Amino acid sequence: MRHETRTRRAWVANILALYLDAPDLTRAAGREWYAEESKRCVDFARRHERTLPAIAGAAAAISPGLRWEFTFAHLAALLKDPEHKVPTYSRAFVLKALRCLRGDDPRDVLGGPKVIAFYNLLVTGAASGDVVVDGHAMDICRMSREGTRNPERYEITDARYRVATDAYREAAEVVGEAGHVVQAACWIHWREAWGIAPARKPGED
Repeated sequence: MRHETRTRRAWVANILALYLDAPDLTRAAGREWYAEESKRCVDFARRHERTLPAIAGAAAAISPGLRWEFTFAHLAALLKDPEHKVPTYSRAFVLKALRCLRGDDPRDVLGGPKVIAFYNLLVTGAASGDVVVDGHAMDICRMSREGTRNPERYEITDARYRVATDAYREAAEVVGEAGHVVQAACWIHWREAWGIAPARKPGED
């Protein structure tokens, strides 16, 4: 417990340092990101005659390892061809996306705290209170890119995920924001600072 407390405090300090270093526009983008992406899910669902949970669930399912800006193009392709290849980490994720698109309840299909949190935020437009901790979010906690460079060594265990989530929420309280806002703003700033595939601006297709 003491170790977790020390770790959380260190991670809170790192998150705050990055967030406060971010430009005002980046912080504003962090406030909008999940709400804007939820709207994109709503628009896509309406165009393709699907429900919001179906599209949000499918999007969350294929999100691991996939550049988010290509998500809806791949979902459109999957609707036409279930055999379409999606550059995510596993075909199993694609099969989960197909189940969501066919109407299965995403809550029964999706697994893993990151994917479930992402789904919840996309469905609620950020009202769920979840925080998404992916490899980049964890790297921000450590202020190191070793996690995404060597994911097997720095596995995001349930315990690490819990500590990271608490750290983002605690940092968010300091600056008067929600945890998902600070996470999104830091994610955008981190990717832009390292030149990691330019982050798409909220609502930009």
